Amino acid sequence: MGTDILTGIKNLIEARPEAMALLPGLVWTRSIKPNAPGETNTPGATPEAFLNGRIQVCASIQPSAGSQAQLAGPKNAYWITPEIVVRCMPHASEKLKAEYACIEIMKALDDQVITGLSGEGLCLSLAGHIGPFDDPIIEPAVLYMVRVQVDSIWKT
Repeated sequence: MGTDILTGIKNLIEARPEAMALLPGLVWTRSIKPNAPGETNTPGATPEAFLNGRIQVCASIQPSAGSQAQLAGPKNAYWITPEIVVRCMPHASEKLKAEYACIEIMKALDDQVITGLSGEGLCLSLAGHIGPFDDPIIEPAVLYMVRVQVDSIWKT
């Protein structure tokens, strides 16, 4: 039995101790969201990504909008470019940790193959790395982004 793409990527990152040492706010397969003010269990929240109300260095694996069938590939072939968003506070030391976390994430993912839900091989390759940018969602955080291209190959 295989795994969905975001969970497969998460598993590869979490299996790399060098990456996890730089990500005290953990790796998530959903958007980063604090608990609502005064609440401790807001649905969809990622409370471990925050410490005393401030974002810790963390990673969120987001699906891209670019999934599509490969016209030249086998039935149900596709490609997708998930984005791994690494967030941190805008301090020089935190940005350095986030940059190193991106490097470790790229080492964990480049040229790896994971098994998809239908048993197909999913080949990972790096498609880009950018940042830092001011985070438009969590203030005053900054973010970096690693994009991974995932190509499916037929089931063996």
